[in-house]
Amino acid sequence: MKAFVGILCLLTLMSLAVAVASQQYYDDYGEDVGGGEYYQEQDYGGEYYNEDNGGGGDSLYADYAKHQEDKAMGVKGGVSPLLKNAAVGAAGWFVGAKFHSRRAVKKSEKLSSKQQQRLYERYVQDVSALQMQNAQLQEYIQQTTVQQLTEEFIQADTNNDRKVSRLEFERYKADYLKKHPEADPSMFPKFEDFDPDHNGLVTLQEHEDYYRKQGMIA
Repeated sequence: MKAFVGILCLLTLMSLAVAVASQQYYDDYGEDVGGGEYYQEQDYGGEYYNEDNGGGGDSLYADYAKHQEDKAMGVKGGVSPLLKNAAVGAAGWFVGAKFHSRRAVKKSEKLSSKQQQRLYERYVQDVSALQMQNAQLQEYIQQTTVQQLTEEFIQADTNNDRKVSRLEFERYKADYLKKHPEADPSMFPKFEDFDPDHNGLVTLQEHEDYYRKQGMIA
């Protein structure tokens, strides 16, 4: 008894499946095969059976092909599916491009801000390094200038008393112009320029003070 009930249920399910498949087939092809306009009496009574040269069959096939083409192109359904797909694709591309462009702009602005920050930091570092180099260079020039002036004073001080008399000064001046004939004698400082107290002697401090007033040393 259970086997009979099982077989009966199986047959019922198979019948339902066949019915559903038939209905689907009718929905897909019924318009063209069973209930379409090509099998109506007015179509059979028209061109196909009235053509004397037997061209009705070609006309019917052409009409059928045209109908299939129109159906595929969506003539009876409004807008063509191809146009719908194109429109959807274009809309999707536009939205996607706009979204990605915004992301690209934000990313670019973020990168630009970081780059500007790095450039500013690099600029500050370079300026600080340059200022330090300039300070070191100025200090080196000062030290070199003071050392050179001290050596000139020592050369003029022939008796090594740390003072330069007028005679020693004039002797040093003559030797200098002899070694440097291209030098202009009028540009050479006078003895009185180094002897502000007019005692006839120039100390090392007075010698440095003169060049300090000239801005050659600090």
